[in-house]
Formats: sequence, structure tokens, C-alpha cells
Amino acid sequence: MGGIDLGTHGTSFGWAYWSPSAERPGRIVLFEGWPGGRPGVDVKTPTALLVNEKGEVLAWGHQAFAQAARCRAGRPGSGVRLVHGFKMALLPRSDAERSRSSEIGLADNEPHAEKLIAAFLSYVYRTALAELRVHIPDLGEDEIRWCVTVPAMWGDHEKHLVRQAAYEAGFPREEGRLLLALEPDAVAHNAQASGIAYVIDADTGQRGTLEKNSRFMVVDCGGGTIDITCYTTDGDGYLTEIDREGIAQGSLYVNRALTDLVLVQRLGGADEYQRLREIAPHALEELVEEWELKKRNVSHDTDDTIFLSLKVSLAKHLSEEVLDRLSAAQDGDDESIWISVEEARSAFEAVIPDILALVDRKLEDMTALTSAAGKPHLVLLAGGFAESAYLRHRIAQHLRGRALVAVTPQPRVDVVEGAVRFAYNPKVRARRSQYTYGVAVSALFEHGKDPIESLYRPRRGGELCDKRFSVFINAGDIVPVAHVVSKPFRPVESDDRYVAFDFYRTKERKPRYTDNEGCEEFGSCQMTIDLADVMHLDLSKRGMRLYFTFGETELHVRAVLDGNGEEQQIDLQFSTR
Repeated sequence: MGGIDLGTHGTSFGWAYWSPSAERPGRIVLFEGWPGGRPGVDVKTPTALLVNEKGEVLAWGHQAFAQAARCRAGRPGSGVRLVHGFKMALLPRSDAERSRSSEIGLADNEPHAEKLIAAFLSYVYRTALAELRVHIPDLGEDEIRWCVTVPAMWGDHEKHLVRQAAYEAGFPREEGRLLLALEPDAVAHNAQASGIAYVIDADTGQRGTLEKNSRFMVVDCGGGTIDITCYTTDGDGYLTEIDREGIAQGSLYVNRALTDLVLVQRLGGADEYQRLREIAPHALEELVEEWELKKRNVSHDTDDTIFLSLKVSLAKHLSEEVLDRLSAAQDGDDESIWISVEEARSAFEAVIPDILALVDRKLEDMTALTSAAGKPHLVLLAGGFAESAYLRHRIAQHLRGRALVAVTPQPRVDVVEGAVRFAYNPKVRARRSQYTYGVAVSALFEHGKDPIESLYRPRRGGELCDKRFSVFINAGDIVPVAHVVSKPFRPVESDDRYVAFDFYRTKERKPRYTDNEGCEEFGSCQMTIDLADVMHLDLSKRGMRLYFTFGETELHVRAVLDGNGEEQQIDLQFSTR
């Protein structure tokens, strides 16, 4: 079993042996031999690529950063770019957001990010496969089940793009061989298996666990996203997802805030900073990376100044005026950039209010949707950003008296270890549907109720409404994993040789029409089925049955033709919204 945490900032890989007699994997091995990294130290490799103007990959991971300076990446005329954080570019964004140039260390508006993800995953897959064969020399590719993690805030479109990118990268296409797991699901799996216990009553020493009959919220604090998923567990410890939501306010957005609020002015203002981005991008990247490491030590109760090294590679491009101003403000120190604790906290506070608001919403939802007598609300923090002392304090302070806050023992590796456990034995038994899903159909027209502009008269006679929403599952329903809903359909006209389905979703629980406000076409499929063998039958016998499978990380659809039993898997081509 192989698990891959495809992170915004870094990616990790772990694996475990499979045993048919064990419900859980044994020891999970985390890979620490990434090319260009520190063997035995670096459990993650940067999710980064060095590409030329043709889009060809020159280096990846640690080596992309190492070679960027030598290639003069990002400088005019070099034809080479270092791209990092491109996973976030899959999210739908406004035109204003798209027009903003990619920040140093956060290329979250890259066009065609799925191609970059496919290229990066191809290297990860080959590296992981080679590592597995070191330990199991005769291992066949068809003997491995993989799990790749995705943010909980991603919709059907983004998950579809990642799966297609993984296929292009070389991961197996056979059903059941590649699973996608929501990052909080992976954390929940790992937290249960790790036997995390939390203090319910400090006076009595009473402790609780996540194993049975509990409710808890996972706050996965990553590089790009803050993902929250709420769960209950049954008497056997299996999980039911009851709610989820996420926002793009992860750790890298703290870096962006520090750049906007502090570094731009320290280095001479917006115009000067833009000039530095063009002539010394790698030097700025190194500055932000140093902040990335040191910001973990920012806390609510220390006044320590953070010193970022002003290396020659950056200093030589600064004007004398900027250098003099830095030196004068820093007691003559012209070899560092001083970040006061107030400035550091201001960078965190640029994102934390949105995080706290999200936590409040989900805590309210978890209270409304669940009941667990005698059980407290537990908020479990995980992910690399959860290593931030300041973030942990702000969340705990905000929830004091309303919920217990715990941090997983190893936040940085929870997702990858959980991905291995998810591949081994997915323990999510049910999920609350975020949307009402269905298809557009032509149904009997009801005068006085259906809008006249939707009236359609088939050549065979009768009156139909051509924009009715045929619901397969309703928003808010708790849906068991692998739950199948089927409905029959048939061609409208007697000479139809194919049937085309348009798939819709909406937050509305009982929509009547596909053009209701909030309804969106999330995928489309022109399904062409040759009806030659059944055209002699009555129209009522030329139908088909459409099957939706819900409750898993992704949505699956298939159709079966009534006349001859022919089955067709429908590959939803998701719209880009």
C-alpha cells in the first residue's frame, strides 16, 4: 500500500505491507531519500518544478530549487521558471485574482496547473515505485494500491483533474487501484490508529479517544488550504462524515501577507520589489523560505525579533538608499532584515480571522447535526501549519470553554500516514452530501405550474417540460459509502439513436428545474449508444437505467441499456466553472 500526500508546499510518500488477516497496516515506512534532499531527514520534497519556456521539466523537488539559481530562473531572457504551489491554481478564481501575478513561492494562478501536477506526480510515482522495489524486488505494479490525498474544499472538478493527472503520471487506471482521500479523512484515520487520547477533565484525569461513539472535527492546516471535516464514530470505530468546508488560507498565505505588509516596504517599495522579482527571484525565494522555517517559533508570549539573512545574492541588487535605511532602522545591521514580533503576528493575523470564522461555522454545524451524550466537542489540529505555536494558541484561546483543542503528535506526517491507512482500509462508512445531484430530463408538463417557455411537444405527441431536475440524492442526506441510486430513462423521440445526459448539482434540497438559482452544470456527457438492435421494439422498451454511486470521495456514474444489457461507464467531463 502506498500513500502520497500531494501538498501545496511539500509532498511525502509512505508505504506498508498488506496482510489479508490484519485490519490495519503494521509499521508505516516514510520515504526520506528524496533526490537532492537530506537522506534520513527530509520526509518531504518541495512540490516544485523547474521548467523551460516549452514547458519541459528540467528538475523537480529539492533539485528544482538547487538548480534555479544556476539557471537564473525567472530572470528576463533565461527562459526558465521555478514554479511552486501550483496545486492551488486548480481552484476557481475571479478574474481579478487570476490577473495577479504569481507570488514568490506561491504560483496559485498558473494556467493549466493539471499539467504541472501530472509532470510532478510522474517523478513522485517513479521514485516511489523504485523505493518499493528496493524492499520488495519482485513487486509488480499491479500489486500496489495507491492513495493520493486532496483538499476537502475541492469539488468534483478539481478531484477529477487530479485523478486524470495521476493517470497521466503513470498511476494505475484499474478500478480500485488508485484512491483519492480527502486530507482530513487521512488525518482521522491516522489519529484513530495512533490511539490519540485527549483530556476531558483535568481534575479527575478523565481522558477520551476517537475510537468509538465520539464526535470530533479535524482542522487540517496545510500550506495552501485550511480544511475542516466533522465526524462521528460508531461503536466499531467507523467514521461518518457529517460536514466539511475549506478555505484557501494556509501557511503560504501567511508568507504572502509578510511579503505584502513588511518585505515590500523593507526592500524599497512596490516598484523596487517588482524589479527584484525580475532580476533576483531566487534570492527572494530564499528569503521567504527562511521565514517559512522561522515563523514556526512565533508565539503569543515571546518578544523575540526574527532575523532573516540578507544574503549577497539579494543585497547586491539593493540601492544604497535602501541599504542605508535598513541599517539605520536596525542598529547598524546591514546583513539581516529584522522582523519584529508585531510584524510577524500581523502576517498571521491576515489569515487567522478567516480560519477562526470557519472553525466557528463548523463547530455550530457539528453541534446542530450530532448528539453525543457526555462527549465534548473536540477540535483536532493537524498538518504542517499546525506546528505554528501562534496558530495553535489563537485557536485554543478562541474556543476556550466551547471545545477541547488537541494537536496530533506529528502534524507534518499525519496526512501521508493516514493516506497509507486509507489505502489499506478506508474507514469512512458514510458522508453527508454537500449537494443535491441529478440530471436534466423532460417530464410531463404541468400547466399552471411549469413555465411556458419550457414546454416541448415531441413529434409523437404529448407535452413535456424540458428542464426538470431529476434528483438522485439530496443535499444534507447521510449517504453510505458505495450507495447506489438508479433511475430509468428512455429516448424522447421515437427515432432517437442516442441519449445525452447533462449533470447538475445545487445546494437547494428539492429543486424542480435545472435553471433554478444556484443550480450548476457540473459535468456533461454525450453518451452515444447504438440502438439498432432494439429499434424494432416499442419506445417504452428502448430505455436505459442510470446508476449513481455516492458516498465515496468521488462520484461514479454508469448506464445499462434495457434492450440488451449493455453497460457503459460514464466519464464525466467536468466543466471548469
